Amino acid sequence: MAVVSVTKHIPASKDSLWEAISSERNLENFHPFCQSNNVNKWAKDESIDELIYLNNRTYTRKWREWTDGKGYALTISNGRFTADVDWCISGDENSSKIMISIKPKFLPNNPIKKWFAHQLIIKHRLRNYLDHVLSGLATYLTTGEKIQHNQFGEHPWFS
Repeated sequence: MAVVSVTKHIPASKDSLWEAISSERNLENFHPFCQSNNVNKWAKDESIDELIYLNNRTYTRKWREWTDGKGYALTISNGRFTADVDWCISGDENSSKIMISIKPKFLPNNPIKKWFAHQLIIKHRLRNYLDHVLSGLATYLTTGEKIQHNQFGEHPWFS
């Protein structure tokens, strides 16, 4: 139901991938639409941080699950829009794979409107968003350099 997922293979170890996504303020290194990533509490499945996008929209991320070396689940919200987000990784010492899934909770209640909104707008923009984030993560892990704002292009919701 209305879940958007994107998977990316990364030529870096699973351990380095886990380190990149599980460290405090991690989005500042690889997220191309992140202005800042402020930590309120960093304690695995009790973590809470704040993502401020380039357009100054602020979202709070609250973790629901955390499995060391495998991934985590969180809820992101700005009070108006809410979504559940899962980050799952796999791999070995040579290469890894990451999948991010987003389940929007802001779709209309009417099933017909929900279907049209998801099919025509939301899934395409979320997939584009996730592609940019994962491209940033892959680039960061392979070069060691922080990603520039909008490095892979702008996004209408977050740039």
